Amino acid sequence: MTRICHDQEGTLRPHPRQLVAWLCALTLGCLISGSQAMAAGSAPRPQVLLLKSAGMARYDQVETAFRAQITAQCEKQPRCPGVTTATVGNKSDTGIASPALVVAVGHKAAIAARSSYSELPQLHVMVSRVEYRERPRASALSVIYLEQPPLRLLRFTRYLLPDHRRIGVLLSPGSPWRTEIEDAESDDNDDYLNIRELDSGREAGRAIRTMKQQIDVLLALPDPLIYNRNTLGAILLTTFRNHIPVVGFSKGVVNAGAVAAVFSSPRTIGEEAGTRALALLAGARPALQYPDRFEAAINRRVASAMHLDLPSDEEIAAWKDAP
Repeated sequence: MTRICHDQEGTLRPHPRQLVAWLCALTLGCLISGSQAMAAGSAPRPQVLLLKSAGMARYDQVETAFRAQITAQCEKQPRCPGVTTATVGNKSDTGIASPALVVAVGHKAAIAARSSYSELPQLHVMVSRVEYRERPRASALSVIYLEQPPLRLLRFTRYLLPDHRRIGVLLSPGSPWRTEIEDAESDDNDDYLNIRELDSGREAGRAIRTMKQQIDVLLALPDPLIYNRNTLGAILLTTFRNHIPVVGFSKGVVNAGAVAAVFSSPRTIGEEAGTRALALLAGARPALQYPDRFEAAINRRVASAMHLDLPSDEEIAAWKDAP
């Protein structure tokens, strides 16, 4: 039977033995709750291994953006993954034994990831679409290609130069870009494509001169047999002399004399890789895909010399960010 005591003013108060029982029950409940919280908090965080090659500044920029994106997004979700960086070819940098996800930055890192972590989920970035064209797809492999989808390049060219409808394209024989650019043309059929196959980029000057009455703009795709350090300067000089603007695939091409380009920078690649890594850790399906995030660069000095009236930077940014 519960015993109730009265104080001098007649207020009911629990008997000391009852108070002790209550305190014991409360303490036991707190201990149980605390142990449960400690157990939940002590669950190991998923670990991400970031593989990259040494001595490449752009890979360091990818890592910086990747880590920043992980940190920013983890403010809104629990159990932020730990990120460990390992350098390909550095024997003293062993990384971690069994990460939940391997993120490979660059071609050499992708090869190392496939060799050393073939059974683990992987995300490859800063790699070419061409490298994965005929490679059997691993069930746990995700890729964000370095190149832009040809349809995006076509639409950017059309937006930037709406009066330049006849688009020239130079490709090497058997280039994997031919099928994709033709498929993109069928999706965006207001454009007219004039595709010329060349055995070498050294033949580009002659081809451009013969095509100049048939094209209004040259769309440069990332075909290394056509556009490389030995041929790019001569191609851009020929197009400039023949008043044919070039829309390219990298900021370097713009700096060399192309009118414009769309591309993914190391920063945007790192940010997208961070978002994709978190999604994969949360159970998203693996996918091989072009980047969603990209940037645009304009060479207004060349555009002015060619008397081209281009959209403003603000207008281009609005186009880029439109759904």
